[in-house]
Amino acid sequence: MSEIYIYKYLDNLTSKQKLFLFDIFTFKVKKITWDFDQILFDTETPVKQAFYIRTKIDYRQRKIDRWLALSTWAKEDGKKVLEDLETAEKDIWKDPLVLKRAKPIRAMQLYSKMAFLKGVEQSVVTSRESELSTVTLDGIKKHYDWICEKDVHIRNDNNVPRDEYKGLTVGEIMPDVHFEDSIDSTSAVLKHSKANVMLFPRLKERNMFIGDERVVELPDMSMILSLLR
Repeated sequence: MSEIYIYKYLDNLTSKQKLFLFDIFTFKVKKITWDFDQILFDTETPVKQAFYIRTKIDYRQRKIDRWLALSTWAKEDGKKVLEDLETAEKDIWKDPLVLKRAKPIRAMQLYSKMAFLKGVEQSVVTSRESELSTVTLDGIKKHYDWICEKDVHIRNDNNVPRDEYKGLTVGEIMPDVHFEDSIDSTSAVLKHSKANVMLFPRLKERNMFIGDERVVELPDMSMILSLLR
């Protein structure tokens, strides 16, 4: 990523947002909360592979740009299969054997480890269903072993709305910053906590928080590595 691109991006931020970024990348924040899927782990790659195996519809080279993108694209493309594609995609997103194959996102893993070495407290808050507790905790233990199991918060009541759970839990933890990829979860975090949000939105959800100084949106996770230099 070119330095010119980064500087142009930073020029569009307010002074408050620039200070927010400075505190993050100089590790002046004291406490961080992380979302799990597409923030700490690249979950979409094994999900797209499993969708291809199950339906023979190949979207493995496309970047997921919204929730249930695969079944939405298939409908838009007029794909015909014998099963309900939305149900199939939801099933895949809840399959522990699929999720087990998710790899850590390198930029986040590096930043998280550096933050740990600087003494920054870290917690994970995920709206995954309780049935996925084992695969979720195993992933953290294997790839983010500096984050304690007690600091991994998983939604244990499937009747609680996903975004509401995340917002309320972040509010209880009281971090300085929350890392997120969902605009709905971001809204809930802003509502229920005083945390700033580092947002990496899906393509269809970009620029939803223009003018909100508590949110800094980075369009590319590789910018994390560039800003750490």
